Amino acid sequence: MYEITLKVKPMTLIDTVSSFPRAQDCLLDPEKLQKLARYSFILVRNVALCFAVTPCPDKRFELGFYSECIYCRENWCTEIFWFPFNSMSYPGTLITRVSNRILHWKPAFDQCWVRTMNKVTVPSQALPRDEDYLMKKGIAFAENGYIRMFTKYLVEHPSNVPGFLKAGITKILMPLKDLKVCEKLPMGIHYDSWVDLCPTTGVEFVFDVSDVYEDYDLASKACQTVMDVVHSFGRRGKFPVNITMQVRWTGKSNCYMSPAAHKEGDSSTHAFYVCIVSVTGTPSWQEFVNEVARRFVTLSKQPHVHWAKQWGNIPWINTTYLRKVGTKILSCPVLFVATADSH
Repeated sequence: MYEITLKVKPMTLIDTVSSFPRAQDCLLDPEKLQKLARYSFILVRNVALCFAVTPCPDKRFELGFYSECIYCRENWCTEIFWFPFNSMSYPGTLITRVSNRILHWKPAFDQCWVRTMNKVTVPSQALPRDEDYLMKKGIAFAENGYIRMFTKYLVEHPSNVPGFLKAGITKILMPLKDLKVCEKLPMGIHYDSWVDLCPTTGVEFVFDVSDVYEDYDLASKACQTVMDVVHSFGRRGKFPVNITMQVRWTGKSNCYMSPAAHKEGDSSTHAFYVCIVSVTGTPSWQEFVNEVARRFVTLSKQPHVHWAKQWGNIPWINTTYLRKVGTKILSCPVLFVATADSH
């Protein structure tokens, strides 16, 4: 016989606000990116935390006092999404469609979707009801159905991608601007439904970073690299990114298979992720991924990859990456081979 005591805590509530700054005012500006992301979670040594945990109210835990924690002073959680080509005018997207290549586009002017979340103890407004979430799922069904309907069209006629993304962020996401929603934490984090309606492919690179300006500069350069490659491909009539690029930070982990795993000689405190997603079957996708990977390894810190994403066809995967994962994972060949074969 065993006796177990469970402690039940009240459901966490969060206020979520969506904003749409230009890429030059968030992803491509290290100082502004630092303000968005810095202190967005408390880092607990050897524990991986997705985005954030409860901010510590004790001022003694502010940055500089203890190495175990970083006090949340800005946002509890921050997500940033970049949708290429959305700064183009509709006539510009039409010209791209006709000419089958990008003639004029400045990625720095694209608007990014920034979702900031902060925990609250008292609801700032009425919480959504079950009926509201049912309607939300209906809207999500329509949104993902919209992508699914255009999937074959985007694959067969890639020059339509700019117009597709322009319309998507303008008509679907922009109405969320400055909209504040108070809801239960699980519904705020897992806010999308019916994502399986649209089969996608993705790759995710991970950099070992710390809460210092140099690493936010690295993060900005990584984002700039992706934008530069998308731009260069577009000039050649190739559009390999037709959904989004998402960036995020997490704490480090003592799990061997985690992309945020501690490594021998590694003094970093965070992991910075760059995730790129496109529709399955997108032309030039692997060529694009290989070019991004080739440029990433020339940055001040070399990345590794997220195990759960597609990485097996990246040329440097059998050299650079295998050295980074360390002897601990390679000492488990059955696990390693099984994981590699699945990709």
